[in-house]
Formats: sequence, C-alpha cells, structure tokens
Amino acid sequence: MATTYSFTEDGIASLGDSLDAKRCRALYERVILDRGFSPEIFLSEERYRANPVRRHVNPIQGQRNLIENYDAAFIEENPGFATALSNVLGSGYKIERRKFVVSLPEAWVPDWVRTEVDGVSSANINPYVHPEFRDVTYMQGIDYHQDMIDFRDREPDFVTCYIYLHTVGEGDSPIHLVPGSHKFGATVFPHDLEILEGGSRLRYRADEKHVEEFSTHRVTGEAGDGYFWHSCVLHGTQLHTGNVPRVSIRYIIQKDLADSDTLIDQTNRELDRSGMLAKTRVDVDEKGAFQSTTNVIASYADED
Repeated sequence: MATTYSFTEDGIASLGDSLDAKRCRALYERVILDRGFSPEIFLSEERYRANPVRRHVNPIQGQRNLIENYDAAFIEENPGFATALSNVLGSGYKIERRKFVVSLPEAWVPDWVRTEVDGVSSANINPYVHPEFRDVTYMQGIDYHQDMIDFRDREPDFVTCYIYLHTVGEGDSPIHLVPGSHKFGATVFPHDLEILEGGSRLRYRADEKHVEEFSTHRVTGEAGDGYFWHSCVLHGTQLHTGNVPRVSIRYIIQKDLADSDTLIDQTNRELDRSGMLAKTRVDVDEKGAFQSTTNVIASYADED
C-alpha cells in the first residue's frame, strides 16, 4: 500500500492504488527484453578518452527517447492518475517531459567508470555508454537534489512524477524523499546538508536564517506505485546493489497555467524563500565535467 502524504505539508502526493500493476510489470518486461541492458552497453575506456562527450547525452523528446516507442496511455489516461494530478495542478495540467530512468546494478559498471563517478554529486553515467543506448537516463546514485536543478529562471510551476514498473526493494536504488523540504524554496545544488541518525534525518541549511532538520523516507514499492512531488523537494538515490536494472518512468508535469489558485499555487505562496534561481548548480563546469566530490546520500549505510 502506497504511503499517504499531504502535498501542502510534505510537498509530496501518492497516486495510491490507481495504476494497473500487471500492465506496469508487462511494460518493464518488454523494455528489458527489447533494450537488452547488460554490461556490454558501456564504452571502453579507450574509446571514451578518445572523445569524451558530457553534454547532450540524455534523452531528447521526439528524437532520442525510448519511452516514445511504447504506449503509456494506460498510465496517462488512468482516471486515478488524472484526478491526483488535477487536485494539485488543476485540470489543465500538461505532461511536459517523459522518459525512462534506469538504475543499473553496480556490478555491471566498469571499474574505470566507478572511479570516474565515485563520490560525485550527480552520477549520470550516460556519457559512458554507447550512443545508441542514450535514449534513457542512467543514474548510479545521485545526491539529494531538487528538480529545479534543470530549470534556471523558472517558477516552481511543476511536479515530478515517478512510477515504479516492478518491485523496487532497498537494494534497487529506490527514491529517497525528504518530506517538507520544499518549504525553503529553491537552493543551489549541491545543497548544504548534514546527515543525522544514520540517514533517517538530515539537517538542511538553505541560508543563515533557514536551517531545519527533516526526516527522510526511502520509497520502496511494487509495480504501479507512483508518487509526485514539488520541484523544490529534496530527493536522491544510493547505489544499486541488486541484480536486475530498475526501470522507472519519470514525468515532468506543469500546472494549469490558466488557473492561478491551484494547490501548487497555494503551496508556493507559503514558501519561506524564493522558488526561482538564476543559477541552479555548481557541481559541473560549462563542459559538463564534474567539479563537486560531495555526495551526502552516499555517505551513510543503506539501513533502516
């Protein structure tokens, strides 16, 4: 049973039991069969070094995006999905982006790639796979971040929705959410965080006047479990210690722009700080090379 949240208080909401678990599992199995994920998707170190490319290696809507080969109408036209989103974003909400996010077993990742991304804040490993496999986003753990990271000079007028297509246990790189962390608005990544109580809590410092402790929630679940969250909610993942890839669907969904009094509008008016940033991150340089070796979520053991 999916966890219940309050969007206003937590910045998070659940899709409940609305999605068809059997169809989600079937989609997962088709993607796994069709895509042929394996350790062979990685470039050799020699080929990568000969032409390192870090920019424009993620899925592109309408051009290089594996999810567009599949019919996701059973999710997007599901009444429960639509109702949950309408309650927060208004009935005229718009699905802005969709893609598969894949977490590969750590054992599949070549040693040289592990060395490259060890301890970095945002371990996107798309640069290290063959170009024909870059139609999904691969993550090898990512530190706590906000999804405002991808949107400079934008109001927090959207949510991120994650849907599990199969059982995701503690070793399968589940999403870690920080309920209530949206209240401080947008802050630059990497964020000023301190892990407490073995990872069950953290201290978040947005600025000198905004410092607070928050609980963390590791979201394990079953096929069809889905959550969506405010763009300023902190979330991240740890390394994938399981044996099979985790394939989830990630949506960016914009509010009804014709309605200025949706629940997300009301929530935004209560933010303690601004929800918009001219600069969202300092962990990579202009060429996409890693600059930060801080990874708070990777610093604590994967335990309850």
